[in-house]
Amino acid sequence: ALLVEQAGLVTPEGERSPLDRREQLFRSAAESLAARHAGDVRGLGPAAQAELAVAVLRKHGGFAEYHDLGDVVEIRDFGCVYREMVTRTGPCAWHETFLASMLDADVRAEPEASTECAVCCRYVIVARTPAAGSGLDRGAVDARARG
Repeated sequence: ALLVEQAGLVTPEGERSPLDRREQLFRSAAESLAARHAGDVRGLGPAAQAELAVAVLRKHGGFAEYHDLGDVVEIRDFGCVYREMVTRTGPCAWHETFLASMLDADVRAEPEASTECAVCCRYVIVARTPAAGSGLDRGAVDARARG
């Protein structure tokens, strides 16, 4: 439904390739979804923000997980349908846009060549501003993701 909503807003710009238009569609959909949930993460610590972002990704068909690495958080999403439709290699326009917009953070794509994440979208999230909170119980995260 999110992609259909955004597809109606994509306008042709000159001689853009179908791949460019598809990437624009996914970026627009990611920005729209992030805007819907950005307020939910304000004031939360990095791990709680990542947990909420993962809950939203799961709600929209992802198989996401996060790992709190202390000073940064890593988010992985396995079997990304968006990436498969745009490009099979390199960073995913969907995750990169969604995570940076929702979390107001610097998002760094990590290489796939890893035994833990052979084929997945993998990002390290570095908070731009310190958050006030540090934790959030799972029930609250699930309730916010459903909203």
